[in-house]
Amino acid sequence: MEEIKKLIIILKKEDISLEIAGREIGVSFQTIWRWIEAKHIPSKLALKQLRKFIRKYENHGPLTD
Repeated sequence: MEEIKKLIIILKKEDISLEIAGREIGVSFQTIWRWIEAKHIPSKLALKQLRKFIRKYENHGPLTD
């Protein structure tokens, strides 16, 4: 899922913890971890919030590894 790839890049690039990202997105850090590990996919509501989070950090520059 493209959004999860972008999330991983943001977490690394901006040095954001799973806990802080989860708080901003509105989910637990365990949920973020499950997405990263591909054990779960975001719900429609969580995906909407995740996309908002990504847009916020895309404004800081291009998202590349």
